[in-house]
Amino acid sequence: MPRLRAISIAGGEISKPSKVDRRFFLIDAQVFEKYLAFPKVFACGGSWMVTKELLAGKQFDKIADLSRDAVDRASRVTTKK
Repeated sequence: MPRLRAISIAGGEISKPSKVDRRFFLIDAQVFEKYLAFPKVFACGGSWMVTKELLAGKQFDKIADLSRDAVDRASRVTTKK
């Protein structure tokens, strides 16, 4: 989050990070709510919900469960001013 705050102060708008920048914005199930609560962030990716392993194992019920959980958690996030 410190890096994200610094960028938002410097430039105001934040777009989707480039491939080079993505290592600085690793978003997973444990931290995505913190990112969504940040006023400059309006969406987060969710690659943790659809991993190669889950797809290869055709674990579509697990993918659906993870997706529902993420949507439920995201819907309860309030933006910090």
